[in-house]
Amino acid sequence: MAVMNIRDWLNRNSVLVGIVAVIAMIVSIIFLIRGSIGIKEKIEGVYYYDENTNQLFVGEGGLLAPIDAPSGPNEDGEPAGVLAYVFGCAQCDRDMRGETAEELAKKGIYIVYLESYLPEVKAQLDQFKVEGQEQYFAPAGKMTPGKLVRTLEGDWVNANSQLSGDVFSSFAGLCLPGKRLKACLPGQR
Repeated sequence: MAVMNIRDWLNRNSVLVGIVAVIAMIVSIIFLIRGSIGIKEKIEGVYYYDENTNQLFVGEGGLLAPIDAPSGPNEDGEPAGVLAYVFGCAQCDRDMRGETAEELAKKGIYIVYLESYLPEVKAQLDQFKVEGQEQYFAPAGKMTPGKLVRTLEGDWVNANSQLSGDVFSSFAGLCLPGKRLKACLPGQR
């Protein structure tokens, strides 16, 4: 008898039942789409390498290295934080602060090379920094003459020199065949 009452109620309120069914279907589709697309992860800055501790730390994107490191200045009194180019073979950890190159390599993540600027060049370029933006609007040719790069084991070389080719090719073959290097940024996998 209760089944008949429910059936009668549904028949008498078919418009309402139809609306509820459509809303339930729309909500289900939204959850399916959100699950398949994924939510964009927030980038929290970029990785820098502390030359005193040999560990990564996170700093604001768009800064010219060297920058202040958590451990303080290096033995010459200069900032010890340099920009780190970190790549993974498959996936990255969301937060690699405080990790060393050896710890990362065990996970298939590598600090491929470091970047910094000569102090006098950095001082000149800082005058071209636009307040509130991550870009430097320096005249053409001003950004690269004092830009330096190196691998963790190597010496600093000018980024425009022939020696920099060794730095930029140092990461070839880090991953197994079929795996591509992926840039690792804070907050991303």
